[in-house]
Amino acid sequence: MTEASIIVCTYNRASLLAKTLQRLSVDYENNPSLEVIVVDNNSTDNTEIIAKHYLKFKYFKETKQGLCHARNLGIENAKGRYILFLDDDAIPNDQYWAQRYIEFFNSNPECYAVGGEVFPNFETQAPRWILENQSFKNYLSILEFESTRKISNKEWLVGANIAYRRELFDLVGLFNPNLGRKGHNLLSSDEIEIQKKAEKLGLEFYLLKGVSVSHFIHKERLTKRWFIKRNFWQGRSNRILYPKNHLSFKRIARSILQFVSPRSSFKEKTDLFYIIGYYSPSIFFRN
Repeated sequence: MTEASIIVCTYNRASLLAKTLQRLSVDYENNPSLEVIVVDNNSTDNTEIIAKHYLKFKYFKETKQGLCHARNLGIENAKGRYILFLDDDAIPNDQYWAQRYIEFFNSNPECYAVGGEVFPNFETQAPRWILENQSFKNYLSILEFESTRKISNKEWLVGANIAYRRELFDLVGLFNPNLGRKGHNLLSSDEIEIQKKAEKLGLEFYLLKGVSVSHFIHKERLTKRWFIKRNFWQGRSNRILYPKNHLSFKRIARSILQFVSPRSSFKEKTDLFYIIGYYSPSIFFRN
């Protein structure tokens, strides 16, 4: 019986994927109840060669561009009771990473999703203006917490290291393909939509200490241009997630004033790009 399906969705990151799959091969050998599924989202590098090197892993190619299409294909082909998602640039820090998720689900039947910590592995030294700002750390999927607990209101799990009880998707549906990364754009919030649907049903999500991953962060993501782009796409994502919401005139006016003020911080200035993303079609930052 397959207890857990580990799904790795990937797009043009063959060299990073190779390291992730090498690490997962250890989990796989330690636990015969696991399966590993690699979903290639139209890569043009040697991703397929890397994935098929691991003969016991399952390989699928999703031709519809978008992370959510890839995730949904993985779920549809998974046999496990639990669905574990791991980014193609993330490496578990424990050889029993998957087993710890399985044990937690088995011991906590009320839990429908659980996530572990995500520690950054910076390609180059991160500047202080990133490390000292929690919002920027969130954009880099950095997640740290002190102990295992049920998540509180407005806390979100991180998709780089997350596990779901399979029946959750029967209750709330699969991932929304209008959200999540697509090629080079930075759409997001696909996990948040799943979590919001689950909350409406009274289903519980948890943070689990001791199942951390090391997440590679490319030097491009440590630039101000990347964070401007990321804020723009967060605006686009939130407009999809909250279609009936509108930003207040006060919020818009404040953002404009912050942008032109020499006294404003970089974080304050980026808020204007969030608003532009929220109200504009996808005409900026296509690549």
